[in-house]
Amino acid sequence: MPIDTRRVQGPDNSKPYLLFAKKKDKSYKDILSDLVSNGKRRDGRRLDQQRRILSGCIANRVIDPPDLKTGVVTQAKGSAYMELNKTKVICSVYDPREIPGKTDYSMNGELYCEFKFAPFSCITRRGHQHDTEEKEFSLNLKRALEPAVCRHEFPNFQVVCLLVHSASSPTSRLFVYLCTARVPQLPGCLFTCAQREFPNFQVVYLLVHIASSPTYRLVVYLCIARVPQLTGCLFTCVQHEFPNFQVDVYAQVIENDGSALAAAITCAGLALADACVPMYDLVTAATLGIHGDLQFKDPTHEEEMLCSSAPPEGSPSRSYGIITAAYSPTHNQVSEFSHQGSIDMDTLAAIIPTFTETCHLIYPVIKQVLISNVTKTIKKRKKEALFQISGDE
Repeated sequence: MPIDTRRVQGPDNSKPYLLFAKKKDKSYKDILSDLVSNGKRRDGRRLDQQRRILSGCIANRVIDPPDLKTGVVTQAKGSAYMELNKTKVICSVYDPREIPGKTDYSMNGELYCEFKFAPFSCITRRGHQHDTEEKEFSLNLKRALEPAVCRHEFPNFQVVCLLVHSASSPTSRLFVYLCTARVPQLPGCLFTCAQREFPNFQVVYLLVHIASSPTYRLVVYLCIARVPQLTGCLFTCVQHEFPNFQVDVYAQVIENDGSALAAAITCAGLALADACVPMYDLVTAATLGIHGDLQFKDPTHEEEMLCSSAPPEGSPSRSYGIITAAYSPTHNQVSEFSHQGSIDMDTLAAIIPTFTETCHLIYPVIKQVLISNVTKTIKKRKKEALFQISGDE
C-alpha cells in the first residue's frame, strides 16, 4: 500500500517526552557500573547467560502465556510469537504468490522477508517508512532463512524422463525416474552387447536411488532411438516447490529491548515450520555484544548502546560491536553472520563456540513448541471426526 511520507509521527501539537526528561550526564565509569556490577547485569544475569525462553509446558507445568508459541495470526498460513523479557516479536508467513513486477521466469522461486519496528517499539518513535536499519535487518533475515528453506523437491538428485517403447504394445509409456546427479560411466562393452541384440533401439542405463533403501539399483531400459522433447513444466512440477512464486515472511517487533534481529530470525524459522514450508532444518540465532574485555550474551538495548561505542583510550582491548549469527544445529552450519563495529579476528574466532552453544540451547525449545502444536492439531481433528460421526448417526 502507498506510504504517506508527509505524515506527522504523532498529534499535530505533540512534543517528544524526552525533552522534559531529566538528563544527567554520566561518566563512562558510572554507565559501566550501572550495567555491570560484581559480574552481574542489571537484570540479574551473568555476562554469559541467555535470557530464558519459556514454552507452553516445562516439567509438566503449564505456563500461560508462554514466551514462544505459534498460530497467533489467524489470517496467515503460519505465524509465531517470541518474547525475550521485554523484546517481543511477531512473525507471519503467507501463501506463495506470483512474483510481482518480474518479467523473467524464476525456477527456484524467491523468499521475500520484511523486518519492521513498530512505531512504539523503541524509546524514540520509529517512522512508518522503512529506514536503513530495517532494510539491512530485512536482508539479514532473508540470508539467514534462505539456506534452510527447501525449494527443490529432490535436492542433490536428477529427474530423468523416458519415453519407453514396448515390443508387445504399439504405444509408448512415459516414466519419470529419480536418479543421482552423477551417473557413473559404464563400460562400453556392455552397451555393445546390448545394442547388437536390439539394433533399432537405444539402451539407457540408469543408476536409480530409492529413498527407502541406502543402496542404488542398476536398471536397463530399452527406449526408442528418438526421445521427443518434453515440456519444461513436467520438470518444474517434479523438481521445484515454488516455481515463479514467492513466500512472504513478515517480522514485526512490538517492543525492542535488544537482540531484536536474533529473535526475529528464530521466530521466522518457527513460523515457516508452522506454515508447513519444506525446510532442511530449523534456524536459531543469537546476539553477542562486545565492549573491550566485556562480552554480553543476548544484550539488552542499553548494553547494545554501550557496545556500539568504542572503549576509551588506554583500555586493554579496543574491540567493540554487536554480532548476530544464524545457525542450523542439525547440519552444523552457519547461515548468516553479521556484525557492526570494529572487532579483531582473534576475538571473532574465539566467540564462534559461544554462538553454537547458545543456538543448541534454543533448538530443543523450538522443537518442543512444534511437537505440542502438532499434538494439539491431531487431538482437535480427532474430536471433529468424532462429532461428525455422531452427527451422521
